[in-house]
Amino acid sequence: MHNNSLKAYTESRSELSARAGQVLDALYFHGPKTARELKSLMGFDDMNAVRPRLTDLKDDLWVRECATTIDHKTKKTVAVYEGVTPAARAKKIEELKNGQLDLL
Repeated sequence: MHNNSLKAYTESRSELSARAGQVLDALYFHGPKTARELKSLMGFDDMNAVRPRLTDLKDDLWVRECATTIDHKTKKTVAVYEGVTPAARAKKIEELKNGQLDLL
């Protein structure tokens, strides 16, 4: 991550809870992941350690669903999440304020 991007990320992520920040860090530094992959990467036993954080982060435009894949355990189609850069997040927020986007 570029130094300016890292600075903007660090400053704007201060509004997040500790767990949400950890989830976002994992996505930024390890790339797109499913909830199960994040759970394993972060050393949690329970999916509820990451799923609610992903929902909150998605609602607040910090992450987005970038793909789908088949979960190796459940064999169901699941979302793959990626972190949104601070600049891209700010642009989406501005577009929403200006009525240029209805839904993300």
